Amino acid sequence: MGADELKAARERLEQRLAQVEQMLASVARREESTEFAHVDNHPSDLATDLHDRELDETTVLLLRDERDRIRAALRAIEHGTYGICIDCHREIPRERLQAAPDALRCLSCQRKREAYLRQHIHPDGGRG
Repeated sequence: MGADELKAARERLEQRLAQVEQMLASVARREESTEFAHVDNHPSDLATDLHDRELDETTVLLLRDERDRIRAALRAIEHGTYGICIDCHREIPRERLQAAPDALRCLSCQRKREAYLRQHIHPDGGRG
């Protein structure tokens, strides 16, 4: 991967990292502002609040995971390993990196990892 491509990838990753961090801060502010909103609420309001908190928690988990992948990709750029699959050590196709600049695995290895995780997290194949 050439210097110009690496520079462009770094810029895209840094921009996305800033967006993710802004979204995390926004969720944190929303959580702070609704911390005591449940006082004297109707039970249906409490259910809505619980639902909203669960959505926020899921959003935070997904954003943190994305932030970690972005940081790992930025470290790979610094160490000169960006674009190399962390499992098979083959080059990740440019098309994949353009579509998912935070990709650390080639598509084949990513599929294997996801299948492994599905089996070990959801032994029924991910069906609930």
